[in-house]
Parts: sequence; C-alpha cells; structure tokens
Amino acid sequence: MICSLMLDCDDSVDFAGNTGTALGRPLSAFPLMAAKNSRHIPRHFVVSSSPAVKAVTLQYDAALIDSPPEPRGLLLGALA
Repeated sequence: MICSLMLDCDDSVDFAGNTGTALGRPLSAFPLMAAKNSRHIPRHFVVSSSPAVKAVTLQYDAALIDSPPEPRGLLLGALA
C-alpha cells in the first residue's frame, strides 16, 4: 500500500505554511488535495502540532499524528 506523509515544521521561518494562503486556501491544503486526487494513494498522514494544519488535516480526512515536543533534539541526537 502506498501512503502519503506530510511533515510540518512549525519553526520554519522561511516558509509560512501554517498561516499562508493561496487561491483562498491554506497552503497546507494543496499537498493533501493532490494526494487525495491521486487514485494510487489510499491513506494520508500528517505530522503537525499547528492548530491551523490540524484543521486542514481534518477537512481532508487525513490521519493526524502529533509532533514530538522537541523534534530538533531528537534529530540531532540520532545523528550524533
């Protein structure tokens, strides 16, 4: 089975994915719309702690996974 996974980094200052909009929709809606319109991807998952992204996730029937409290610490610890 092929699944889609959207990861949301709340601390990204270069990209306003949590609050930005385009064509009257939140930016986080577009990857979910593309995945839902693909007949090859039956399951969709989103990892986020942002309330705005969580709301979009529920609108597109994707499974929501809460982000760990400190993702950078986990990543740096794994690389060390």
